[in-house]
Amino acid sequence: MTTSIVTCNSTIVRMLLTHKASKQTRDRYKLNTHHITVLLGCYVYCKNVKSSFALYPIRAFISFYSHYRLVNYINRLVSIGMITLAGARYSISSLGVQAVEEIADNSNSNLYSFCSKYNIEL
Repeated sequence: MTTSIVTCNSTIVRMLLTHKASKQTRDRYKLNTHHITVLLGCYVYCKNVKSSFALYPIRAFISFYSHYRLVNYINRLVSIGMITLAGARYSISSLGVQAVEEIADNSNSNLYSFCSKYNIEL
């Protein structure tokens, strides 16, 4: 098996398991996968670039949602308290951090269980 196939397979497995790991959070807060994608993108941005963000930099960072859609997803996250708005800047709230950490924990657990069940080494 070539390295590119192994890399592709491990990437796909991680994507599927991350989707599964976010199900509990999605169900609890009535979110869809796009909300989770935006939340994760905002989290990464706030942890690695700046502690808060405006719409245009986060749109460039996440890059695959139109301005209109991104505003709708962020507004939903603001309405449930995962993102806070102060002036024209947004930041991840403690609830948002908790949700991201829950997804990460579930993802690691799912990855371990999946690989053990199917005897897969990543």
